[in-house]
Amino acid sequence: MSKRSHMWIGMLTALNIIHGLSSIEVLKFLAVVLGSIFPDMDMAWNKNKKPFRERTLLSHRGITHHPLVVLLLLIIGFYEREVNIMFGVLILCFTVGVVLHDFLDMFSPLGIPIGLNYRKRLAVKLYKTGELSEYLLVALLTVVLLVPIFVRVNKAYAEDRFKLGKMYNRYLQLSDNKTVKKYNYLVKQAEKNIQSHKRNAYSAEESYDYYTKYILPYVKKNVQSLGGSRYSRKYGTVLGRNDYVYVFMSSSVPRSTWENYIKAIDFLRKSGQDGIGIILRGCIGGCTKVLPTAKFVFSLLKHGNEMYRVPILIDPLLYRLFNVTRVPTIVYAKNVNLRYSWLSPGVKGNLKDTVTAYKIIGDCGFAYALGELYRESGDSAMLKLYDILTTGWLEK
Repeated sequence: MSKRSHMWIGMLTALNIIHGLSSIEVLKFLAVVLGSIFPDMDMAWNKNKKPFRERTLLSHRGITHHPLVVLLLLIIGFYEREVNIMFGVLILCFTVGVVLHDFLDMFSPLGIPIGLNYRKRLAVKLYKTGELSEYLLVALLTVVLLVPIFVRVNKAYAEDRFKLGKMYNRYLQLSDNKTVKKYNYLVKQAEKNIQSHKRNAYSAEESYDYYTKYILPYVKKNVQSLGGSRYSRKYGTVLGRNDYVYVFMSSSVPRSTWENYIKAIDFLRKSGQDGIGIILRGCIGGCTKVLPTAKFVFSLLKHGNEMYRVPILIDPLLYRLFNVTRVPTIVYAKNVNLRYSWLSPGVKGNLKDTVTAYKIIGDCGFAYALGELYRESGDSAMLKLYDILTTGWLEK
């Protein structure tokens, strides 16, 4: 197949792999394209074609087209991904391009080598380079590769991540028109920011990257954090440094359940127990509009003239990590040891070790769920949280 055809198919394949236009995604795109033309570098030292019987693995369609090169690149790529995620991913993207090149050349009469001898080859003989058969194959592959691109471009946001914890702030607690207008203006600006930077991929990973890059910096810059009393350290910290309790919820859960969990988590956090929070899968009506979700959560967190100090995050990656398909679900996750603390545990490659998780599924009291988690895990931390919660409420 000609160089132009290899490059064209490589570009379409790269567009199916990348998500957005960030610097790393552009590098991934270039890596795939370069990989798709890399095997033909052997033409640089094989300008004069030798008869077939005289060729060696150093001839054109020789060693650079050999499956062993792909195997070597895969080994290097997966090894580097453990050492340096970014570099390893780029090597694997480059390998995708090389595999694509070899796969397409396999359907030509000359094929690709599969042994230690140049003349032992794999050739399907579906087309001839430069003839109509090549262009028909390229046209067919173009259609096949364009379909998922168009589907992804027109797909609505499927899963999104947006940290709402610092969004529910004192601006909404004040009733005067000036501050309300200012808050609404900030939200509209954030929504415009979404539209102006709207990209073609809406996977969970992309949603996480998207809101972290474009929305959170804007909100943190313009909106003050929640007010409230300081945490008490009466009981000391119970959960380990890398242990968390995640409460997976949605707007469809009855409000009484929401209030039960919010009050319980607020009491525990005010008693000095960090690492407990509520996780949503996405925004109400899709995260192209943040205000409906902000108003919904604010209505839950508002408690008279104060606010419950309960973190509520949107993280579809955690739903996938712990295989949460029903809500409410409470997960006790141990050994959540992250490579990068600012990234979600659900980001591929961000966990250093295997996470041990225990789940309680269904609408039940928070104290009851802690007791069940203790029976499941045998971890005294769950029993201590249960004691703090039940004793504290009885004392009141």
